Amino acid sequence: MKAMSKRVLDEFSEVATIRDKLAFSAQLSRVIDREVELALKHQRREPPITEPPASAFRAEKRWGPSATDLQRGRVLMLKEFRKPHNLPVTDFAQLAGKSRQQIYKDVELRRLLVLSIGARGQRIPDWQLDATRKKLTQSLLEQARDVDEWTLYYALSEPSEALSGKSPLEVVSSGNMERVLAVLLDQLDIHD
Repeated sequence: MKAMSKRVLDEFSEVATIRDKLAFSAQLSRVIDREVELALKHQRREPPITEPPASAFRAEKRWGPSATDLQRGRVLMLKEFRKPHNLPVTDFAQLAGKSRQQIYKDVELRRLLVLSIGARGQRIPDWQLDATRKKLTQSLLEQARDVDEWTLYYALSEPSEALSGKSPLEVVSSGNMERVLAVLLDQLDIHD
């Protein structure tokens, strides 16, 4: 305590004249003790942080799309369905040099990605006429058996951050097929 008092006295001596060093030291000690005691008395105790129960994260009502949302989604699907690269089965069969029956068999065996909207028939994206893109599509169809065709269609054709903002169909080649397929499966949350 004496060493601390000497050091404190030396610090105060630089800015103030102390006539009775012993009395000053005693008074300073009392002031410090009083302030520490007050601080401890008034110290606020923070309530412990507790995790909210899992039920706090559940919505009271399950979300479902409104009639407007459903209609908007249907309009977007129809617009995509009618794009020129989505060919009617007969046109695709002719370009592929196959019969319609063979195309239907390939669709049934999930060797071709086909889009359907109710009674409007089926359309087949023309990218499947390209051997590399067809192989990517077939690999995805094989490994994503529980994923609907529209989700697979968008996964293949929409830009991906993992592929520098390009779609899998734009970047796929025979040299990077496995990597592009891995990106697709990761986006669809499909893991071995």
